[in-house]
Amino acid sequence: MFPKCFNCSNNLSLSWFLSAFMWTEHRCVKCSELHEFTNLRRLYSGLIVAGILFVPPLLEGVIASQGIRIVLIASLLFTLLSIIPGQHKLSSNEDVGVK
Repeated sequence: MFPKCFNCSNNLSLSWFLSAFMWTEHRCVKCSELHEFTNLRRLYSGLIVAGILFVPPLLEGVIASQGIRIVLIASLLFTLLSIIPGQHKLSSNEDVGVK
């Protein structure tokens, strides 16, 4: 389930969802609702980083190239990160300085 707006069910920007910092908010293009990350996102992001750091050395006997191991694990983990629900919510802060 890719991230969708809770108000209008429009798809949210996947680039915001996968690469933004925890404090970054995103406004829906269709209905202008403001979205922010939850603390569950912080947990999942930490697990993703730990997986990228610790899993590739475990696959050393299976895949010889370290670069390929890191790319494969990172792409798998980022795909999982994009489909896990409950990582964002509607923001209660409507004043973000955007005019």
